[in-house]
Amino acid sequence: MASMRAESLHFDAESHTYRLAGRVLPSVTQALRFLENFENVPQRLLEAAAEFGRHVHEACHLHNMGRLDWSALDPALHPYVSAYDKFLIETGFVVTASEERVVNARYGFAGTLDVRGRYKRRPGLVDIKSTAALPATVGPQTAAYEKCCEGSHRRYALLLRPDGEFRFKPLTDLRDWPLFLSCLNLHNYKGSHHAP
Repeated sequence: MASMRAESLHFDAESHTYRLAGRVLPSVTQALRFLENFENVPQRLLEAAAEFGRHVHEACHLHNMGRLDWSALDPALHPYVSAYDKFLIETGFVVTASEERVVNARYGFAGTLDVRGRYKRRPGLVDIKSTAALPATVGPQTAAYEKCCEGSHRRYALLLRPDGEFRFKPLTDLRDWPLFLSCLNLHNYKGSHHAP
């Protein structure tokens, strides 16, 4: 199983860089860029969507920590965080870790897991999305995070919608982990070899 040495993992938020014992590790999302195709989407739209997603995650994290000030919440974020609150109430998911830095020293990658906890008395991890639909990367993404956790975890995607509703989907495709490893290998190969 995974090597858990998260206590020696360092994260630089400004450069979004993970280091383990001084060595730079690729992030889960960096490795999965091979599965994305945004070449026809204007860069400003991609940056705006990424920034909005970060704000949604931050608000959900504050909610998990019991520190969210609903009265100060940006109105644009309110339906998404309301959907998250509704998810917790309706499913009974118990959060034990939020925005958790994780690492797999064996395979050499790291990331930030959105939510880990218990669902129906079983360990589970949840990746939160605020996009129009669940991206194809969510399966391999959660498979990578699961390999950073001790023990077995069921994997889920949580899609928060602008109407205050949510979609909670179990992720069970056995190809997710091999797919992530393929992307990681391609990422590492591209980083260590230069085209002539």
